[in-house]
Amino acid sequence: MPAKLYIQDERVSENAPDKILREKAPDNSLLDSLHYDNTSPRDSDGNELLYDNKKHDLNSAQYQHHEEMRKKQQIIRDIQEYWDKQKKPRLKNITETFGISLLTAKRYLAMTQECFLVWTIPIIIKNGNHPVNVWLNVIYKMMADGYSNELIYFYIKRQKVFHESEHILADYIYLIGKNNFSRQNPV
Repeated sequence: MPAKLYIQDERVSENAPDKILREKAPDNSLLDSLHYDNTSPRDSDGNELLYDNKKHDLNSAQYQHHEEMRKKQQIIRDIQEYWDKQKKPRLKNITETFGISLLTAKRYLAMTQECFLVWTIPIIIKNGNHPVNVWLNVIYKMMADGYSNELIYFYIKRQKVFHESEHILADYIYLIGKNNFSRQNPV
């Protein structure tokens, strides 16, 4: 007797049937009650709320590299402050205290503010002219109102003017939530 048996179409089989992937059915009554426009989100005083509206994953290698560079910059500043506070500065003290080589200590002490500016100037990347961009304000407002990624997905998807990729929409919803609201629940 096999360990598992499967029944499909009134037949018993030892092989598992193929899975049929289907999208979850949305709560249409709730979706019908929602009405969002694509104007910029505002606070209670009427001021425009600024949010991270870029489609980027802050856990990607590029952003992790930027984070490492900021940490390195802070270590260099700590080394320079330590050097300035010493009555009799000696490179050997820095190498022992910070666990770096003599050559690295010299290089770090020689760094100027201009060197740090190169690391700190953020690269401003404009959103490309992607069709899903027109839904960013709606996504943000719905998230701010506490709606789930799934509900936002179905709300936008059922709009008559939405004709874009459902996969890209799901990515945008996930990343806007992750970058602005620390939401990790994918659609």
